[in-house]
Amino acid sequence: ERWVGYPGMHSICRNLLHHKNIRVRLQTRADAIYNNNDSDEEENSSRWDLRNGKDKKRQNHLGSFDWLIATDRNSGAHFRKDLSSANVDEFRNGVRDIRSIKSLTAMVTFDEPLKLLRNIDGMEFVDPKGSSSLGWAARDTSKPGRERTDGRECWVL
Repeated sequence: ERWVGYPGMHSICRNLLHHKNIRVRLQTRADAIYNNNDSDEEENSSRWDLRNGKDKKRQNHLGSFDWLIATDRNSGAHFRKDLSSANVDEFRNGVRDIRSIKSLTAMVTFDEPLKLLRNIDGMEFVDPKGSSSLGWAARDTSKPGRERTDGRECWVL
C-alpha cells in the first residue's frame, strides 16, 4: 500500500507543521548546545539549547528542548561544530556505514494515455541480483489533484 499527499507531497509536512505545539522557523541555521545539567528542577530539565547567529556573543536563543531530532546522516559527522558539546557517538556509530546512492528522477509526459494491458497506477521493478537501474514508476496523473485536462499522461520514473 502506498500513500500520496494531496494536493502535493509537500502537503504531508505542511499539515503536520500546523499543530498548536509546533513552532516553525524557516531559513534559520540552528546550533545545538547540549546541557549537562542534571538538576531535577523542571525548569532546568531541558537538555538542548538551540541558538542561531555566527557571533557567539550575540546569538539568538531559539528555545530549549528535551530532544534533538537529526534528519540526515551528516548530523553525525565529525566536522559538525554545532553538535560538539553533545555526546552523539551512538548516533555517529549508527550512521557511519550508511552510503548514499546516486539517483535520478524523471517525469515523462506522453501525448495520450498509455495503452497498457491492465489499468495500473504504478509498478515496482525488482532485479534478483540487486542491480536494477529502475526501481519504481508511478502514473502521476492518477494521483488525486493531479489529473490533466489536456489528455496527456505523466509518469515519474
